[in-house]
Amino acid sequence: MAMTIDFFGEISCPWCLIALHRLDNVLERDFAGLEVNVRHHPFLLTQGLPKDGIAVDDIFRARHDGADRRESFEPPEREARSAGIDLSLSRQPRVFDTTAAQTLVRLAHARGTQHALAVALTDAYFLRGVTMGDFNAVASLASEHGFDHAEALALMRNPAEQRLTIEQSDAARNLGLRSVPVIAFPNGLALQTSPESAIAEAISKNISGMA
Repeated sequence: MAMTIDFFGEISCPWCLIALHRLDNVLERDFAGLEVNVRHHPFLLTQGLPKDGIAVDDIFRARHDGADRRESFEPPEREARSAGIDLSLSRQPRVFDTTAAQTLVRLAHARGTQHALAVALTDAYFLRGVTMGDFNAVASLASEHGFDHAEALALMRNPAEQRLTIEQSDAARNLGLRSVPVIAFPNGLALQTSPESAIAEAISKNISGMA
């Protein structure tokens, strides 16, 4: 029997990048024989931004009134290193509306490539500076995960598909979620920014519940 793990996340969230890699690290290292379905749910933090995004510096100045940006970058960069990720938040100087990209992640579930695509998009965003407003670049990544390039472009531009993605994000908020990442397990346990040891313990408890 496969274990379903629900992941609520946002492509432009560095803590989601870290949680994805920690989850994969644990599954590969400690539970290699376990059949797992990681089911992704969009949680949109950046709706309504222009297609070319907004500079991170502009958002930071508006929210933190002159605080040192580097001080806020250091904790996720340090935690990323502990998960084996070479994260420098300066690689991605802009924040983008990810609704179109998250639409492809949502649709990838039926193709069996959802988790791989979610990881690929989040890695591309943070580690290579790929912009989620560049639909061609996003479609190229999707074409490696079960989509035709032209099909991916059409789906990202489809208003009805985007609405369904927004509705799923709204549904997560209606459940009471206010921030991401959230990793939810079948026994009802939910973790946020948790170390690999906590993720491993949660999986072990759920395996015991499946027995």
